[in-house]
Amino acid sequence: EFIIPSDAYLVVTKGEAFFGASIADGLAIQLGDLVWVAGGTAFGPIISSNEEGETIILSISASGFEPSFSPSLSSNPTTVLDSTIQVWRHEDVGFRYKSVNDYPLADRVDWKVGDFLRPHYHPRGSFYIL
Repeated sequence: EFIIPSDAYLVVTKGEAFFGASIADGLAIQLGDLVWVAGGTAFGPIISSNEEGETIILSISASGFEPSFSPSLSSNPTTVLDSTIQVWRHEDVGFRYKSVNDYPLADRVDWKVGDFLRPHYHPRGSFYIL
């Protein structure tokens, strides 16, 4: 297991991988699935399980992806949620990822031909993965 100092969003963009026994009951995280891990939370190892080739995982975090393998006592996860790891399966979410305790960690929209994003505003910022 290892930790990342800040919250991290991890999205499988190609292939599939195992994220450790504590994430998704040890089942593979697949293309389009989203994993959120609170900063300071131990998880992993991440192991590719794509027999057809490479696995690519997009990681978005306020800290660099520099895992620490010996967390100190000061690496105490803090979060507004009851848990420090959340997994959303792309086939389970439909048009939107579910909020956890009314806290929207992520949103999902399935794009169809001719769809477009209207001008809008995010007062606390946002990022998009296409």
